[in-house]
This record gives sequence, structure tokens and C-alpha cells, in this order.
Amino acid sequence: MNVRNGVDFTDENIQKLFGFEDAESEPISRLKEYYLKRETYDRVLADLPIRVLVGHKGTGKSALFKVAISEERENP
Repeated sequence: MNVRNGVDFTDENIQKLFGFEDAESEPISRLKEYYLKRETYDRVLADLPIRVLVGHKGTGKSALFKVAISEERENP
């Protein structure tokens, strides 16, 4: 057990504090708690026949689509 200043740094506790490394593994309820909607999010939600999102690895592309799809299903 790795305890420092009263905090138990187990893999489970670290995951609870910081979430998963990738949006695909993060539960949507948790992702929606901290996802910051910016201009790109609004453009993805625009009524377009196709959407292509380009960005470097780790910039939040999957998180953006996961949140957008979830909200679209909740509010059709």
C-alpha cells in the first residue's frame, strides 16, 4: 500500500481522481461532468451531412464525439 498524507495511491483511487487515459474507457457520466464545450463542439453539433475532426493524439477528439453523441441521443 502506498499511502502519503492520508491518501492511498492505489490504481483504483488514482483512476477515481484523474479518470481514464482515454475517452473510450471513461464512463459517459463522468466524462460529461468535466468536459469543456468549446467552439469546436458547437461546430460538430451543426446540422451537416458529414463531420471530419482532425487533431493530434490526445487532443480530445474521441471525448468530443462521445459527449456529442450522448447529448444528441438525450435531446434529439
